[in-house]
Amino acid sequence: AAQTPRPSERAHRQAIRPARMGLLRVSAWLGAVVVAATLIMATVFDGRPRMVWPPPGFLVDDLPDLSGKVAMVTGANVGIGLATATELARKGCTVYVTARTTAKAAATKKAIVKELGPSADELIKVLPVGLELGSLKSVAAFAKAFNDEKVPLNILVNNAGIMTTPFGLTEDGLEQQWGVNHIGHFALTMRLMPAIEKGQPARIVSVTSLGHNFAVNGIRFDNMTDESLYDPTEAYGQSKLSNILFARELARRVEGKKIYVNSAHP
Repeated sequence: AAQTPRPSERAHRQAIRPARMGLLRVSAWLGAVVVAATLIMATVFDGRPRMVWPPPGFLVDDLPDLSGKVAMVTGANVGIGLATATELARKGCTVYVTARTTAKAAATKKAIVKELGPSADELIKVLPVGLELGSLKSVAAFAKAFNDEKVPLNILVNNAGIMTTPFGLTEDGLEQQWGVNHIGHFALTMRLMPAIEKGQPARIVSVTSLGHNFAVNGIRFDNMTDESLYDPTEAYGQSKLSNILFARELARRVEGKKIYVNSAHP
């Protein structure tokens, strides 16, 4: 038979019971807040709930065989860029990986080959120059190096970027988030258009963000470089809004060709 708790034990249990109940209430409240915040974030931007489980739509396992295709992924050394480059190569695609320095790009190639095996060594390409998107001179040199390869480009993933950084200017005098996230990719894409034209059917993907909604005043062209007015979150939003507008306008300009331009929230 179960022993009857001694008075001291009974008092201890009664004493800690409110604390336990309090923790349970707090946990339940936090869980409700997380769920509510998720639903709000999913609906507030466009009025339609999108975050469901299991996630619908296209997954990496749905990628077709990409043998014979050529892709370029900016910012391929970390995060989304590294995952994208890896999965494209897994499907047989030749992938030019970019990073700010050739050393980082070479390390990226090594990591992908380690993941996929020796057969990926011929698929992952590293150009002899790095890609610093905050420098139009660097962008021009990198694009020239690729164009000198004389290969068509079927897939361009404009992925690299910075987020909510302190105020700063690129070497060309642009606000750095806008300069790196938008202008650098704009310049790169336009310099690669001859290779993309040859790579039809081709696809250009701009990795943007729902953070474009942070650009509550649109794109402040007149005072973007005024440090006294700088807000890092708004500046990030301006760069992401620019990504979307660029993708939409480029899609309009290549209409009728087999070049498909999209922007995506990761």
